[in-house]
Amino acid sequence: MKKILKVWKLAWRNVLRNKRRSLLSAAVLVMGVSALVVFGGYIEAVYYYLGNSVIAQKGHFQVARKGYWEGEEESLALALTPEDQKTIQEILKKKGGVRVLTGRLSASGILGNQERSTIFVGYGVDPEKELDLLQMVGYGGANLSVLLQDQTIILGKILARQMGLGPGDMVTLMSMSEGGSLEAVYVRVGDVLSTGVTAVDSRIVIANLTTMKELLYTPKLHTMVALLDESFSRGDVERYVRELSQELKNQGLGYEVRIWYNLDDTYLPTMRMLQTTFTIITIIFLVVIGFTIVNTMYMAVMERVSEVGTLRAIGTSPKMLFGMFVTEGALISIVATAVGVVVGIVLIVVLNRMNIMLPPYPGQSESYPLVFKLSVGVVVWASVFNILGAVVASMIPARKALKFRIVEALRHV
Repeated sequence: MKKILKVWKLAWRNVLRNKRRSLLSAAVLVMGVSALVVFGGYIEAVYYYLGNSVIAQKGHFQVARKGYWEGEEESLALALTPEDQKTIQEILKKKGGVRVLTGRLSASGILGNQERSTIFVGYGVDPEKELDLLQMVGYGGANLSVLLQDQTIILGKILARQMGLGPGDMVTLMSMSEGGSLEAVYVRVGDVLSTGVTAVDSRIVIANLTTMKELLYTPKLHTMVALLDESFSRGDVERYVRELSQELKNQGLGYEVRIWYNLDDTYLPTMRMLQTTFTIITIIFLVVIGFTIVNTMYMAVMERVSEVGTLRAIGTSPKMLFGMFVTEGALISIVATAVGVVVGIVLIVVLNRMNIMLPPYPGQSESYPLVFKLSVGVVVWASVFNILGAVVASMIPARKALKFRIVEALRHV
């Protein structure tokens, strides 16, 4: 133990011998760690807020008839009958853990008035059960409580502008029923919403289930949407869905379950892109950190060749010399990592308070806030890799110090 403390004490003194070089090396490491903490915080924020947005729109999972999601169109032939709906309700009630269970019914057709018409994509929801969920999405300040009234709809902002419609205006929805006949309902525009996605805002219509069932002339639902208790983490949700899928498969009921992130086309590709970018940035910083430590320690070794020879001549073991140089690199990285983490946290707090708005993504119509969420996992991960990378990099010049012959090292000037 005394030898270890002695090595650390000597290493610390050697780090302070050339403060300028040590500070320069530490500064590079601080920038690397703080950048990883900040960018990791951005990914964590996207993971958290985008995930919550998807869950608010899709639920934790949905149940449908087998083959429904494989079809190119949402056919009523694969929709859930009232008997199916009752069976699913009983299964989930028996399993427990479900906070909200509701149905969804989709339709597409023509929306028009006396002056013009266009194509729409509609969604029927149960407003009494889904109002809190829909409010979580933040649909451009739309008053979603208007859906509690029958024959009332909410239009996408671009669709409303194209049709020249606003709250209080009357419009006709037309669509094909399950039997192939053309059905129509006369509805009132309750409010206008904005999802921020141009393709959605130019087509979307939201109505309550009663209105949508009347339009399609059917008692069926396309899917049953479930939201689990707040105590469920995302990992718990995955386990719940796996167990439910296995139960339905064992019972041979002809239903299938999809978890929330498989119900959205953008979530997984977005997260894969960000994770790949983060991995590449991490590798680049590790390479920079490695070269910085190698350069610092190599200069330290070459400046102290005669010192190495003296230490070897008085009986210092190669193992102790090796440990001393590696410990110097470790000390620089540990101090720099601690400072880098603090700087990263401060940057996250400052950037969040600045309320920076980013330009819309391609295909979107509204800006979105730049938000960071501190991730303990990212902090630990960045710290460990930074320190380990510095320690490994220190071994290269440390091994060189052991190769000096004692006589030649003592004569070195």
